[in-house]
Amino acid sequence: MGVVAAAAPVVDIVVAVVVADVVVVVAVVVVVVVVGVVVIVVVVVVFVVIVVAVVAFVAVVIVTVVVIVVVVVAVVVVVCVVVVAVVVVIIVVVAFVIAVDFVIVVVVVVAVVVVIVVADGWCIVLPLLLPGCCQYHAVETVFPYIQCYC
Repeated sequence: MGVVAAAAPVVDIVVAVVVADVVVVVAVVVVVVVVGVVVIVVVVVVFVVIVVAVVAFVAVVIVTVVVIVVVVVAVVVVVCVVVVAVVVVIIVVVAFVIAVDFVIVVVVVVAVVVVIVVADGWCIVLPLLLPGCCQYHAVETVFPYIQCYC
């Protein structure tokens, strides 16, 4: 019984050392796992933040480019519409002026022709309209004048 009694403190020391080693190993494993998880979480969060920032930046760039393109297209469309409108107005005005001039020329030519053709007819119609007129005289122009002698 003396050997067992003498060995008991050694066994207690060995058990205590093994328990202490296990506690230290478990503590180290827990610390390493916790630190690893924290590092992984931090890395993932940083990665997500970077990805979100890049996506946001790209989105802002895309939106900016789209806005610029839309504005440029709108300006080009407005300028084209204004240019076309100005050209159409000019064409309409020129056509109207040409048409009015044409009508004026036609009316004047027709009037001159009518005056020349009908001038001789006045000799017949005038005595009926103005009793007492007995003579018709045409000047050397296209517009005759009537001279009556009573």
